[in-house]
Amino acid sequence: MRSFVTVVLLIVFLSACTRSKDAKTDTNNSTLKPVIGISEMNVPVISEFLCGSIFDNVIKINTGTSLIMKMRLKGGTTLSQYKIDIHNNFDCHMHGAKTTATPWQLLKVVDLSSSDTTVTEELTVPADAAVGNYHMMMQLIDSKGNDAPFVEYNLIVVNSIDPEKPKIILTSPSLDSFEANKGDTILFRGIVTDNYSLKNGKLEIKFADAKSGEIYSVLNRYFSDTAKLSYALDGIYIIPSFPSGGVTKFSITTYDEVNNKTEKYLKINIK
Repeated sequence: MRSFVTVVLLIVFLSACTRSKDAKTDTNNSTLKPVIGISEMNVPVISEFLCGSIFDNVIKINTGTSLIMKMRLKGGTTLSQYKIDIHNNFDCHMHGAKTTATPWQLLKVVDLSSSDTTVTEELTVPADAAVGNYHMMMQLIDSKGNDAPFVEYNLIVVNSIDPEKPKIILTSPSLDSFEANKGDTILFRGIVTDNYSLKNGKLEIKFADAKSGEIYSVLNRYFSDTAKLSYALDGIYIIPSFPSGGVTKFSITTYDEVNNKTEKYLKINIK
C-alpha cells in the first residue's frame, strides 16, 4: 500500500513539474515578443470623432510640416525590420471615395541589427497632400519572425494654406425632410462656394436604401480645372422603383481643390 501511495505521489509531482515547465515556457515566449514603444512625439495625440466612432489615437498635422517620433524598439532576440505605412482613409475604408487631389502615401522599411534600439523618425507631410483622414501603422519583426503588436494612429491632415471647408447652399429641395413617391422628380438646385478654390473638386449625391443600407449614386459632378470660388448646382433625379419604402437618407457631399469636404443630409420618406 505504501509503495502504491509513493507511485501516485511521484506521478502527481512529475505532472506538476510538467505544468510548471509549460507555464515557464509560455512566459518566456511572451517576453520574446518584440515591442514598439513611442517615447516622444512633437504633435499631441488627441481624441476625435471619426468614421462613426471616437478614437483616442488621433494626430492633427498641417501640410508641409513634419511629424517627429522617437521610438524604442525592443525584443528578446535580434530585431529584423520595422515598417511605417501611411495611407488614406478618406471613406473609412469603404473603397468608394475618389479625389483629384494627391493623397499622402508612405511605405518605409528599415533593417535592424540589434535587440534593443532607439530611432527617431521625421515624416514630412507633402505640401500638396490631399487633406482628410489617414492611417499610420507601425510594425516590427525580429529575426525569428515574431511580430510586435502593431501601433496605429489616425492622422488628420489639414492644408496649411486652405483649412476651410466649402459651403453648400440648397435652394431646392427647400426642406431637409419631406415625403416623395417612387417616380417623383427631385430637383437639386443651389450653389457651392469656397474661400480658396474649387478647382478639380467635385460634388456627389448618394442615398442609402432604407432597409438594406445599400448605397446608390444619384449625381456626380466634377468641377473644371478652371473652377474658382463658386459652382451652380442644377440637376434632377427621378426616384426609381427599386428603393425600399421608408425614410431614406440622401447625402450631398462636396470637395474643394485640396479635398476639404462638406456634407449635407436630406431625409426623404419614400412612399
